[in-house]
Amino acid sequence: MNSIQHIDELVKEYLLFRGFTNSYKAFEADSKTDKDRGFQADKIIEELFSSIAAMDLTALLDHWRYLDIRYFSRLDHRFSGSVKKFELCLLRYYLIYAIQHKKREKVVEFFEIHGAELQGNPEWVRWFALPSLLCFNIDRLHRKALQCEIETLQSMIENMRKEIQSSDAEISSLRDQVALKKVTDRLAVTNARRLRAASDAASIAKSEAGSESSSTTSISEEDLTRGGVEEPFIIVSQEIFLEHQSGITHAKFSCEGTLISSCDAENIVRIWAYNGSSAMAPAKIANTSNILSLAWETRDRYIFLGTDVSLVRCFSLESRTVVHEIKTDPQFPRVRYLTYSPVEPILVCAVSSSDDSTGALLSVNMKTMTTEHLVLLDGGPEEVINAFGFNHNGQLVVTGDVGGTIKVYDIRSLTRIMEWSASSQSILSCTFSFDETSIYSVDAQGQLGQDSVHKPGHRLDSYPLQGFTSSTLSSAMMLASSSSTSVRSAGGGSIRSKSFMRTISSGPGGGGGSMNSSGAYIPRIQLESSGGTIAAVENAGENDGDASGAATGAGITGQTGAATSITNSSSSNSTITTVQAASSISRTSANGGSGSNAKETTSALTTMNIGPGQLLGWSADTDHLVMGCGNAGVLVQTNSGQQVQPLLGHSHPLTCVDWSPVVGACLTGSADGTIRISKLMRV
Repeated sequence: MNSIQHIDELVKEYLLFRGFTNSYKAFEADSKTDKDRGFQADKIIEELFSSIAAMDLTALLDHWRYLDIRYFSRLDHRFSGSVKKFELCLLRYYLIYAIQHKKREKVVEFFEIHGAELQGNPEWVRWFALPSLLCFNIDRLHRKALQCEIETLQSMIENMRKEIQSSDAEISSLRDQVALKKVTDRLAVTNARRLRAASDAASIAKSEAGSESSSTTSISEEDLTRGGVEEPFIIVSQEIFLEHQSGITHAKFSCEGTLISSCDAENIVRIWAYNGSSAMAPAKIANTSNILSLAWETRDRYIFLGTDVSLVRCFSLESRTVVHEIKTDPQFPRVRYLTYSPVEPILVCAVSSSDDSTGALLSVNMKTMTTEHLVLLDGGPEEVINAFGFNHNGQLVVTGDVGGTIKVYDIRSLTRIMEWSASSQSILSCTFSFDETSIYSVDAQGQLGQDSVHKPGHRLDSYPLQGFTSSTLSSAMMLASSSSTSVRSAGGGSIRSKSFMRTISSGPGGGGGSMNSSGAYIPRIQLESSGGTIAAVENAGENDGDASGAATGAGITGQTGAATSITNSSSSNSTITTVQAASSISRTSANGGSGSNAKETTSALTTMNIGPGQLLGWSADTDHLVMGCGNAGVLVQTNSGQQVQPLLGHSHPLTCVDWSPVVGACLTGSADGTIRISKLMRV
């Protein structure tokens, strides 16, 4: 090979010596395109690989044919197998190189050009499936790429959604700050006016006293705020929401405080966000049975609905369907109260019979969806549970019953740890104090009590709730329940109406009420429908046993309290129901003058979908509670029972209240179907 190069150099030198420059240039060009590459094997292999790298199939085949004619055909017969093997490997390498560099079209081109020659060759039979495999693989890769792109877009959308939520939260925070600034400025102006008025009063007093310095009046901070209790909260906003078409029977904040579940008199439950920071779309649950109670799961994934047909419905916010239905004992069809453990997946239910004559307490394991423990309350109507609540770690649950007894249970075995009589009246609401050393309770007479946990039965403090009246509670309940709840008559019939009750008169001269034994006026409330007046309600402050103002043919027995008794009489044209307040659930029968059958009176609370305890809600630190008073809510101090701050009202009496311990907001639900959210900030 070195000889050929040496001869080429001599030829070039001779052409230059003779001055044949054109011949020299032509010789140089021919040397560069020489397929023999000076008979150097490494140069020939490099030329073949360069054709493969350029994916030039025509150049590769032409060069190979030239080599075959020029050299391989002249070799001895024993080298022909090696030549064919070399050709096979070279062509396969071309295909593999094309696949590695994702040149599917070059693979297809190879079989289109050279496939006819390789058709009968057994070495190439399996390789003809390569284009189809490549097509499948490329489609799979394409789908994978599209999937990755979709995931990227979804991630971008989620990030944008979070940014929007963050912006909404920031806007809401700025609005709250602006509102707070306005309230602060208003308070500053009010305080300045008070100081000015106090200073003027001091000056007048000083001038009247003359030279008697001992009679100079000193103005204290208590004097400045006299005439009104100092407000412990700044009300940032009070918005009203119209989510329902009929009266509200239940409304509760979620555990995280971002959502609200509410139920109306038509048993339609709605789950909705009130502050705009939640991206959850509102949900609606239609129910064929009456909803007596509801509770949230700790992480706001589920909501539980207690009915009057021995059923607890579990609604999932993710799937927006009822995913479970928990059946209770058939002898206790009314699921009066529900609460969910703050730590463990345990749902506690307070159930009772259809007439509230007996009750039970049961716990349900939400992992296995089975009843773990059941405690029968065999003391009759007095032991029917009216209120309960967990402590902070979900190990203890406190209950208050109709007989005024407070009991504490260990949730792991539902065994009774302690009990004591807290009141002679029904317990409407009870909760552990913030430090869990005592238990707060409110009875049907509006007495706020604080009992020691370490010394059961030892009362630490007791105050009457300012503005609490049992008649207010009874009126609110009747207003809410009148829109769909049946009031059962003694003859087994029922009365239904979708109209709200309204007060016919507010004074003795209106002809719409009566006088009780103490001379107090009893307002009468009438229920109206398209067919005329079908029910009447009387809120009696006292009952002396003579059943004055009640319907004919039945008597009512009882004492002052918050429970309610119903008597009914019917004629061929109309049905009238009279309701009076009573402290206990009682049944009496009386025979009519014409010898008619005895009629049985049932408790109004039995036929209503709400309880009086729903008009009381505790703050997280148990320093305050929100109470429904007529058409508006009011904040009350627990260490004095005094009203400290009013909230805006509704057009109809309240039916439920709640206080979110997370976001610092109160809600009030009314019989007109409105819900008001009051955002509070501690001063």
